[in-house]
Amino acid sequence: MFKRLLCKQRTMIKWNILFLVLICLSFISCATLFTAQEYVLIDQEITQKITAYGVIYTIPERATIHKIVLLGTGKVQNYAIAIRDKRNEWKPFKHIKRVIEFPFEIQINAETDAIKISHYSVVGRGRVNAIQLYTLVDKKE
Repeated sequence: MFKRLLCKQRTMIKWNILFLVLICLSFISCATLFTAQEYVLIDQEITQKITAYGVIYTIPERATIHKIVLLGTGKVQNYAIAIRDKRNEWKPFKHIKRVIEFPFEIQINAETDAIKISHYSVVGRGRVNAIQLYTLVDKKE
């Protein structure tokens, strides 16, 4: 009987320790999540190349992109956005079928040096003239 009681106490102590560790980890992760961050324009020259498959916007070095802002005129629809990966292959990212107005923001999380924008149909009067690429940095207090 004494052994059984001792075993139950050890098990309870293990569960209490585990519970306390989980509480500590949740506080640490919450603090990390709530660190103030802000979008900063990536300060690299963006070159534009028109191809049969769309317009390719490239930057000289790979960067982690968190937001793309499409700049243009008028209203457009039916655009597809693809990201070039580390193996230089195009990966589809987003297809925008609805009508959009400029400036138009797209949230993303990708490390790339090129973005391809393809226009599948000519509906409406407008066009994408340029893009801006943003990354996240910790906000200075």
